[in-house]
Amino acid sequence: MITTQSICPVCFKRVEGTFTQSYGSVWIDKECHSCHTVIHSMVDRDARWWAYCRNHASPEYYKGYLIDITNDCNIKCKYCFHPKDKTYRNVDDVCEELQSVDVADPVFLTGGEPTLHPHITDILDQFPNREMWILTNGTKIDTEDTFTALTSHGLVHDNNVAIGLSLHPESKGSDYRVMDICRKLGYKLGTVLCVIDNLNQIPAYLNTLWDYRDVIKTFRIKAATNLCNELHADNRIYTSDMVKFVESRGGCLDNGRNIKLNFAPMVWRGLSVAVMAWYDKWNVDVTDSECKPHYKAHDGTINDIVVTWIVNEGLACMK
Repeated sequence: MITTQSICPVCFKRVEGTFTQSYGSVWIDKECHSCHTVIHSMVDRDARWWAYCRNHASPEYYKGYLIDITNDCNIKCKYCFHPKDKTYRNVDDVCEELQSVDVADPVFLTGGEPTLHPHITDILDQFPNREMWILTNGTKIDTEDTFTALTSHGLVHDNNVAIGLSLHPESKGSDYRVMDICRKLGYKLGTVLCVIDNLNQIPAYLNTLWDYRDVIKTFRIKAATNLCNELHADNRIYTSDMVKFVESRGGCLDNGRNIKLNFAPMVWRGLSVAVMAWYDKWNVDVTDSECKPHYKAHDGTINDIVVTWIVNEGLACMK
């Protein structure tokens, strides 16, 4: 019997979970004695993938610390779970939090849409010797002038730009205009992210990766999950589903990078692409997810990103 630490999906307390296998899939069973909740939830559809990841799992997804600097956003995406209001973290408050973060770790400014923060360049300028990133939908930097005005504040390193660009139909082309600007300037974006709720959406995004291979350093395809209220569990896509799909299109695992159960780096046509299907409050294996990057939750605790997302959702539900 293999056990782990998990989270109660109702009261969000830590509970013990036990793994079982059924018809080739892996499930987690857990019971919360505080609120008398009993859960039986699938961890992954493929027990072989689960066992492979347990034997090859990296100690972290990737190094880093995420910090929300605003709740404001200028688009409403299909999968968005974040509360939207025009609040902006005080610059001194942001800097104080980042003073306690390992200086060797990259800092990812996020939100909301961080480029809406009226003093985002002031935040960047406070840390000239640290690796600072912006996670953005691209809508506020889709002209060469606005792009260079932001990236000139320490985001360009050689020809690499410390921007994580997310692709959204709701961006109305701003995301692709940002990639076109990078092509013109000879830059590579650090990451480009898309979200899917159907495996058949993957080929179109792989075509985007191929078309912009000269400006994308790493491409990430994330499945919508219940982690952030994005999708009902009945329609869930698991990491193994995505791995098999990309393999069917000629891709393969990149064993030289950080493989974990819900984060699989791959190579497709010689290009770097990672597929992700995060845990949620029903099936999370905290023992596996408890690693970098770190992220401060609304209750003040600093956790891995999965647990913080779960805690934040729970706090929202309890308001």
